[in-house]
Amino acid sequence: MSETIVEIRLLIASAQEHLREQAFSVSTLKKYSRLWGRIADYMTISGLDAYDRKVGQSFLENIFGQFPYSQLSVQEKTVVRKVQCLTEFQEKGSVQGKRKKTAPDFKGGIGELMTSFITSRQESGFSVSTLTSNRRNLHIFLEFTAGQGIGSHCFIKPYNIVAFVESQKNASLTVKYGMFGVIRNFLKHLHSVYPDTPDLSPIIPKVNYIRQAKLPSVYSREEIQSLLAVIDRGNPKGKRDYALMLIGARLGLRASDILGLRFDNILWNNCRIVVEQKKTGRTLELPLASEIGEAIIDYLKHGRPVSDLPYVFLSLIPPYRQMTNITMSTITSNYLTLAGIDTSMRKRGTHILRHSLAAELLDKRIPINVISGTLGHSSTDSTQHYLRIDTRAMEPCALQVPPVANGFYDKVSGFFFPGKNRGGKR
Repeated sequence: MSETIVEIRLLIASAQEHLREQAFSVSTLKKYSRLWGRIADYMTISGLDAYDRKVGQSFLENIFGQFPYSQLSVQEKTVVRKVQCLTEFQEKGSVQGKRKKTAPDFKGGIGELMTSFITSRQESGFSVSTLTSNRRNLHIFLEFTAGQGIGSHCFIKPYNIVAFVESQKNASLTVKYGMFGVIRNFLKHLHSVYPDTPDLSPIIPKVNYIRQAKLPSVYSREEIQSLLAVIDRGNPKGKRDYALMLIGARLGLRASDILGLRFDNILWNNCRIVVEQKKTGRTLELPLASEIGEAIIDYLKHGRPVSDLPYVFLSLIPPYRQMTNITMSTITSNYLTLAGIDTSMRKRGTHILRHSLAAELLDKRIPINVISGTLGHSSTDSTQHYLRIDTRAMEPCALQVPPVANGFYDKVSGFFFPGKNRGGKR
C-alpha cells in the first residue's frame, strides 16, 4: 500500500480483499471478519478512531488481561493470531501467506499397515483431531523405522522399539503420552493381524500423565456486586449490559447461552428460563428471579433496538445482530476495570461470572450435585473441578506444621542473616 490505512472499516475491507487473494477459504474469511468486526465495535465503544498495534493489544488485554500467550487456550490463541494478522496488514500492507501442511506420506509395507489402522479407527468413530494426531505420531515412528533400514513389520525387533523410545527422551510428557499411546495400539493391531508375530506393545512404556485443568479465576461476591454497581443503567447500553452481567452472575450461564437467549426461552408465567446449552446440547431449566426479570424487561422496553431477530440481546450499532462471546468478554473486562477490581492475577472474561457463582455456592456449603445441576454439567465429575478453590472446605485437611527444635535458628542464622548477632529472635 502506498499509504498506511488506520480507519478501521477501510482497513478491514482492504485486509479481507488481501486474504481473499491469498486463497484463504470463505469460511476462514468469515471467522476473521467477525473478529475484526468486534475490534471495530470495541473501538467505537472506546472512542478510538485510528487502528494501530496498541489498539490491537488493548483489545486483547480487555479480553484476556495480562496473561502470557503460553497460558491461553487454543481458541484464545486463535483470537490473538487474527488480531496480529490485522496489525501486520496495517503496518506492512500484506500478511505472510499460509503455509500449506503436507499430509504424512505412509510409504512401504509398514506405512500401508498404518493406513489400515487409521482407517479402522476412523470407522470406529474417532474424532478428526484425534486421527490427525495419530497420523502425525505414527509417521514419526515410520520415519524412525525407515532410518533403521526396516522395510517390513516382520523385521521390527524389541531393541528397535527400545531405541525409538530412547530417541524421544527429550519430548514433553504431553507429546510422549499421545505418541506412545497410539504406537502401542498400532503394535497391538499388528499382532492381531499377524498372530504369529510377537506382541511388541508392552515394550512401549506407559506415561503417567494427567492433564490438570487450570485453576478457575474467581471473584468475591463483593467484587461482583461492585462490577454490577458501576454499570450506568441510564442508557440503552447500560440496561443491556446490566442484564447480561446479572444473568451471568446469578445463574452462571455460559456466554454462548446468554447471547443465544431467545424470547421463547423465557417462560414469564412460570418464572423460569429454559435453554438448550450450546456446549452440551442438554436442556437446562433455571429460576427467573425477580431482579433478573426486571432487568430484562427494562432493557426490552427502553434499550433494545427495534428488530425482528429472535434473540433478546443485540448489538448497539446497526445493522443490529446477535452479539458474540468476544464482545461480551470485552464488556465484562471493561466493567472490572471501571470498578477498580484487581485483575492482575486473574482472568477477565465472561466466564469469571460462572466461576465466581460456583465458588459462592461452595462457600455456602451447597451440595455438589445441586451446584452441578445449576451449572448444567452432565455429571458431578465436571463440577469437581471447582473443589480446588474451596479453601474453606480444605482447611480441616491441612497438616500441622511441626515445631522447630530449640537452637535451629542459631544454627542457620549465619547463612540466612550473615553479619547479624546469633541467638536473637528472627
